[in-house]
Amino acid sequence: MPTFIDVKKILANKRQELLDMKNVVIVYTGTKITDGEDTGEPSIVVGVKRKYPKTLLKLLRTPIIPPMMSFKIDKVTKTTPTDVIKVGALKAPPKAKGLESEDDPADHRKKFRPKVPGGVSAIVCGSSACTTTCWPWSKYLKKAVLLHNWHCAKMNACSEEKIIQPSPTDFGNILTDSIAKYDFGDIENPKTDSAISVPLKDEHATMQIFGLGSYKGTRPPDIGDEVIKSGRTSGVTRGKVIALDGSANVSYPDKVRVKHDLIVTSYMLDGGDSSSPLKRVVNGVVQPELCGQGFAGSSQMSLFIKISNILADPALGHYQLDFNYTFEEPTPPPPPTEKKVLILATANKKEPDEFTIEKVWFEIPLATVLEENK
Repeated sequence: MPTFIDVKKILANKRQELLDMKNVVIVYTGTKITDGEDTGEPSIVVGVKRKYPKTLLKLLRTPIIPPMMSFKIDKVTKTTPTDVIKVGALKAPPKAKGLESEDDPADHRKKFRPKVPGGVSAIVCGSSACTTTCWPWSKYLKKAVLLHNWHCAKMNACSEEKIIQPSPTDFGNILTDSIAKYDFGDIENPKTDSAISVPLKDEHATMQIFGLGSYKGTRPPDIGDEVIKSGRTSGVTRGKVIALDGSANVSYPDKVRVKHDLIVTSYMLDGGDSSSPLKRVVNGVVQPELCGQGFAGSSQMSLFIKISNILADPALGHYQLDFNYTFEEPTPPPPPTEKKVLILATANKKEPDEFTIEKVWFEIPLATVLEENK
């Protein structure tokens, strides 16, 4: 039986060959499933859009995924089985629909002010709907910035390139609901789909993830970990980490892009959940560290970008993102509470230095008046 290390080495040399095959959408290191049972045997898992009978594939002269793959490692030929599974097309943004949420997803689609947490509806003007990831600190800009998928922050953007919260699909508009402006990102990086937008007001930044508490630091998940995400469409949902070395042919609106080194989970993302922040759950407790950013998937599995790859992305390097920095969250200035006294007085004709006070007004803020008269 091959070891997982052997399988990884074989996959490293066979990855592109498999991804180039018609109908293949994802490959990763996993275990062989036979008759619905996990055998525990290390294997190369090959995800396809559809599974066809071999007789039909031969008739159509379509290459068949071999049941075994071999490669010479340290002058010794190693062999590993393959496991072909149906996952459907992997799309960014995801097109699936039907997840059950732990909270009310409608709450994620509301307008949030002044602070806009991660896990809520927001997207660039000119587009439909996405989710906020979080506000990491930028050492370069000396302020918190908004992290998004590139396809949420730039693709189909209007000329102003402003981020709208809530998303236009949720009745947000550029005149009253702009919270940030797209600054930079890179869709063509093979390991990310991430971008940075600069807040229009620093008070929008917060370390809160809606439904998941605040974030602090980053940590990669392990295979088998229970994970949880917060998203605009499906709200808070849980899943399981299947793989950490996924390579996928991801279908974007304009073309298919190959993405590598992905976190592969069970089905966790619906349409509109792109950019969803991902955390681990340990012994039933949601951990503070961020471990991924959702961006693609199908009704069978979801794909997340590793935070470590976002930090290593050359397009985002100059921001010097720091997920450990605890910034003092700005708050809007409080409304005035000091009462100003206005006095109407008339001079005494006999004694010019003396005045007769006729009326006194207290200038009270309107908000205070309304509050006291509820």
